[in-house]
Amino acid sequence: MSSFAASPTLYPPPLIDAAAAPIENPLLVRCVEGDIFTNSHPLWKPPRGRTVFGGILIGQAIQAAHQTVAPDFFVHHMNCSFHAPPDAEKPIYIRVSRTADGRSSASRDVKITQNETIFFSAQCTFSRSGRVNPVVHQSSPSPSPLGAIPLDPELSQSDKMAFSQEMARSGFLTFKGPSTSRPDVDPFLWHDVASIEDPVSTPSTNTIYSWTRSYGNMTDSRTSHLAVLGCLTDSWALTSLSLMNPTAVGEDGRNITSVATLNHTIWFHDPCMRLDDWLLLKRGSTWAAEGRCLVEQQIWDKHGKLVATCVQEGVLRLKQPESGRVGSTSSKI
Repeated sequence: MSSFAASPTLYPPPLIDAAAAPIENPLLVRCVEGDIFTNSHPLWKPPRGRTVFGGILIGQAIQAAHQTVAPDFFVHHMNCSFHAPPDAEKPIYIRVSRTADGRSSASRDVKITQNETIFFSAQCTFSRSGRVNPVVHQSSPSPSPLGAIPLDPELSQSDKMAFSQEMARSGFLTFKGPSTSRPDVDPFLWHDVASIEDPVSTPSTNTIYSWTRSYGNMTDSRTSHLAVLGCLTDSWALTSLSLMNPTAVGEDGRNITSVATLNHTIWFHDPCMRLDDWLLLKRGSTWAAEGRCLVEQQIWDKHGKLVATCVQEGVLRLKQPESGRVGSTSSKI
């Protein structure tokens, strides 16, 4: 179980917002001075994880960058790089640089530091809301339909508040919340609906479909929904390879010795989407070799509107075969 030191934040953490979903509170940031921000709540280190969950950093970077643009500007593209693991027991500094400001677009560079070391950087592009044309074209989930949309869970306010408090204190694992299809309770509800495999079982053409949404209803802040979406795209993305290529990765990823995000790119297609309503995720991997892998994601709302596209590159190292060590991850993964 993860734990935090006595002072993992620069300032005393604020009270838990009872109206917010549990995932919203850990993504909050506080201004230190100018365009420098810090984490409001302790950083989360997942069970069995070696470092802070990268999705938290993505969400916090979005929150900080949004505080430096006009209120009618929303992020539509983000390119992230993870350089070094941060220390979950120390606060972070989120430094935003105003790269460009225009009438309909803006750009921001974000660097997250700790002890003067840059361990995360991102480039965010914003566009002004309301100055867009109707959808010209988009991809649709296929095959369709992929199963009924899950029913919204019956969540009591006391359970939601207990989960929020547990996340702020020591992570997700100790809270006994509603059952999901994942091995550990997390701030997103999951319902896997299909695993589409190529007739010849080629991992690069295998696809996973899942319904997901936030645990509990969220506030109406559009920035918060975008930050949570950024966090979601890093949730279980690389470990989903265990379903795409179970032969190499092993059941439940048992052959994985190391997994971490290197680069993460997100395109936000709809600033009005909501994370407290069901979304359909499609995940696949077109390439994995040399100890690295790519995972591609498309996300639709329940009406079939494409709301986000994501490509993630990560480190993926597997146990070496008993017959002898090899120089890299299998090229057939």
